[in-house]
Amino acid sequence: MLDHAGQKYDVTIKNLFSGSEEGLIEYFGGITLEDVQPLNVEFNRIEMKSSDLVVRGLSGNEPAICHMEFQTTDDPKMQVRMLRYATEIYDSYGDFPYQICLRKNRRLWSWRRFSLGWHLARRLSRGSSRRL
Repeated sequence: MLDHAGQKYDVTIKNLFSGSEEGLIEYFGGITLEDVQPLNVEFNRIEMKSSDLVVRGLSGNEPAICHMEFQTTDDPKMQVRMLRYATEIYDSYGDFPYQICLRKNRRLWSWRRFSLGWHLARRLSRGSSRRL
C-alpha cells in the first residue's frame, strides 16, 4: 500500500503523461491506437484504487482498450494485480485490455507488456479453439 507521499508521486506521474496516451502506448506497447478516448476505471476491492491510464481506440481498424500502470516501487505481485485489473476492465467495458506497466527503477524507467487477456479475447473473437 502506498503512503501519502507515494500517492502524490503517482498522481504527478499520471498528470505528467495525461494527453500523451497515443504516443505512450505506441512507444511502450508497440501498438498504434487512433481515436483515443480516456476511460474512467476504478479498481474496487477492499480498497478503492483508480487506474493510472485506460483508453479506448482503434488498432488496425479494430476496437482496442489499452491500460497503463505507472509504478514507482517494486511490487512482487504486479502480474496478479494486472490480471485483476484486466478482469475489472473487461467487466466494465466488455473487452480485455492490452496492458503495459511502466516502472521507475532507480534512475531508469523500464516497461513490461501484459497481454494475456488481450490475446485471449482476440482468439475467442476469431473462434480459435487452440489452447493457450
